[in-house]
Amino acid sequence: LAEPSQLWRATQLLERARGLIAHDARRALVSLDAHRREFPHGALELERELMTVDALLRLGQRQQARLRATQLRAKAPGSIYEQRLTRLLGDDTERQP
Repeated sequence: LAEPSQLWRATQLLERARGLIAHDARRALVSLDAHRREFPHGALELERELMTVDALLRLGQRQQARLRATQLRAKAPGSIYEQRLTRLLGDDTERQP
């Protein structure tokens, strides 16, 4: 289990990104990248990756978003994240790499 202070830090980075994503997706990606560096395989990894796909889409980086979505789907097939990715990408055909 992660120490409480680590979980708090991981959560704070994601919450910062969540607050930024709608109006400053570029800064949200900075926070998400910091999270990725500090907690590459932490408990919140899947949520971070979903938020990264969202931020990339908001920045018009659809190809990069699709790549990240494919990677996330491979880590969590059949999960709620797969459904959320389909909604974000707008089309289930986006599942093809």
